[in-house]
Amino acid sequence: MNCNEEIISGEKRVKMLHEYFDDYLREEMNKSRVVHEEGELYKVVTVFGKTFELWYGYYEDYERENPTVEPMPIYPNFRKEPLYTDEGTPFVTMMQDACPYYKGEKNCRLHLRRM
Repeated sequence: MNCNEEIISGEKRVKMLHEYFDDYLREEMNKSRVVHEEGELYKVVTVFGKTFELWYGYYEDYERENPTVEPMPIYPNFRKEPLYTDEGTPFVTMMQDACPYYKGEKNCRLHLRRM
């Protein structure tokens, strides 16, 4: 054994390995992480004959002011601006509640189609 070599205890070795892998994983996650900008196009969706452009943004102003909150895909608010299929069925996103009496009936104008 070389006199310059340090003998590392098992506990210290485990701690060093954890720190190494934590740093490694953090660097790898940051490399592959894509940060989107507000106003950037998320995707274009065509459903039931209607086309929607989904953009990155914020739902509330306080989200924009919080540095830990990044822009997220913003879906249409069909409660504020209702939109209907060609058959007259209203749209609703998965984040919005459909008719509370929905039981799966087809062609019922009271029930909402999910986007």
